[in-house]
Amino acid sequence: TQPIDYPIDELDLSPYVKSVVPHLKDEKHKELKFRLIAVVLHEGRLDEGHYTSLGRCRDGMWKRFDDEKVQEINQKDVCHKNAYLLFYELI
Repeated sequence: TQPIDYPIDELDLSPYVKSVVPHLKDEKHKELKFRLIAVVLHEGRLDEGHYTSLGRCRDGMWKRFDDEKVQEINQKDVCHKNAYLLFYELI
């Protein structure tokens, strides 16, 4: 598995969707910047495995959710080689 690097605090899609920007009415969102809020991880083979997730809490801390086990993690551990889905919110 090849690890990839993905933005956590700011993903700026403005340069790629310039045609959409003029249609946005909210001045705050003239730039399309997003913040990572969750990651789904998959460990195992393609036809079977185990899913866990990482989530940014309202206080800004990150947590790992693995069935009934929940633990705080450092932001540096959010970019994970087993990332399967990334969820961003508009900031």
